[in-house]
Formats: sequence, C-alpha cells, structure tokens
Amino acid sequence: MVQEVSGQLFKEHIMHVFKYTVHFLEEHHLRYVACGGTVLGAVRHKNFIPWDDDVDIYMPRADYERLLDLKSEVLKDGFDVLSLRDDGYYLPFAKISDCKTTLWEQAEFPFVMGVYVDIFALDNFNFTDAEITFIQKRSLKKFYNYQKSINRMPTGDWWKWLLMGDFRKAMDKIQIFCSRPFRKILLKRFLDYQSWYSGFDGDKTVCVTQWAGRIFKREWFEDVIDYPFGDMMIKIPRDYAGYLTCLYGDYMTLPPVEKRVSDHNHLYLNFDESLSLEEIKQRIK
Repeated sequence: MVQEVSGQLFKEHIMHVFKYTVHFLEEHHLRYVACGGTVLGAVRHKNFIPWDDDVDIYMPRADYERLLDLKSEVLKDGFDVLSLRDDGYYLPFAKISDCKTTLWEQAEFPFVMGVYVDIFALDNFNFTDAEITFIQKRSLKKFYNYQKSINRMPTGDWWKWLLMGDFRKAMDKIQIFCSRPFRKILLKRFLDYQSWYSGFDGDKTVCVTQWAGRIFKREWFEDVIDYPFGDMMIKIPRDYAGYLTCLYGDYMTLPPVEKRVSDHNHLYLNFDESLSLEEIKQRIK
C-alpha cells in the first residue's frame, strides 16, 4: 500500500531535490533551464501548478552527458543520477533522485528510485520541421522497442486478449515476450541512433524523446532569466511567453476543473526509508 501522504508533503520533498539539483548544476557550471509545467507554474502560480507534482529541467546535450558522468559525485551527497546507464531503468531521460526516499511507480517496470526531478536533453537541428519530426518519431520507436524488452508484465495470457478480439493488447504481449532476449541489442540501437542525431547543430531545438512534432527556438533555452519558484529562484526562458504559448496556447487560462489532476503513478512511496524492491514487496503483500 502506498504510504498515505498529502500532496503538499510530496511537493516539499520534490522541492528538496530541486534545490539540490540546481545547486549541483550551478556548482559544476552545467547549463539548465526549467521547462514544461515547471515554467508554467513559475509564471502563473510562482510555484508548482497546484494539481501538479513534478519538476522538469532541460539541459543542452553536452551538459546532460556530463551530468551523467558525475553520478559518483551526486551519490556522495545522498542523491543519484538515474539514466539508461542503470540496469532496468525504463525511461529515455534522466532523473536526480533522493536516495533517502523510496518510490516505485509502475508494476510492469520493477525499478525502485527515490523522489526525483526529471532531466531532459536538448538537441539542435537545422533541418525542416518534417525532417526533425521524423527523427523524433524514429527515436521514440527505437526506445519503445527497448522498453518492451524490460517490461515485466505477465505475457502468458496473450491468447485471452486474442479470443476477446483485442488484437492490439495481444500483439503487445507477444512483442514484450519476444523482445526480452534482445534487450541489449535494442538498447544499443536506440543509443546509437541518439548518438547520431545528437551530433547535429542549428537554430532549432528539440527534446527528441518528448512531444514528437514540438519544435522550439534554440534562443528560448540559451537566453534565460532567474524567476521565483516558491522560495527559490530558477532559470526559465527570457521569452517565456513565446515558449509557453508554443506549448499551451493561452497559458494563463486555467484548464477545466476535471483536468486539474496529476497523471503520475505512485505504486509505493516512502519518505523515511530507502527500500529495495524485495523489501517493498514484503510490505505490500
């Protein structure tokens, strides 16, 4: 069972990780800029979006890769840098995670972390929008092929979905089962493709493994300002209006009440202990 906590308490722990992350990045002269709902929260609410519960950061590819190389330094501080370099990690972007907490998000991916901040790499291009979108879609496809290989969803009942006429679910389970022996090959294919497209340059910027078709101006993430977010200052695009309009349209208008919800899973959450997967399973029996 998930430890019962208030949304405010969860955000306080995220803020703890966020403050550490900003301090570490600045101490090591690594460039970053807040992105997505974190920028929207800063501009519209001067804090988290009230119904949101995560923090997102963009980093230029070179700085992002350097952060991954500094994993041992982060560990000394009681935090961790999680990425595809970690066995069983199942996302195409990194996280800085608090090692003193425990979070298990999805049953089909038995990977345990702590309360975290999401970190995405930015790549630059000078291609047409259609060409960039093609690269995004191809990269995402390669990643999802790999992700299936580490998915631990039971696959033995695929035939039930077939008999029920749900061919998509049946095929998904068959693909998950068939891809497992090729896990290392599929990961290499994704990373090789990432290495290829990360070598380009241009005035367009994209987070390739996020929002296929969403293409930004490079200047948005290079010309930044300090902006209040709760009791700290964070870096956001100077032209935050242009960036947020690109993402959300009329970004100052609140969404309908029924859409003011978080979409993050917390299968198990513990703020007080660092637990292994086996220890979690013992507690949630």
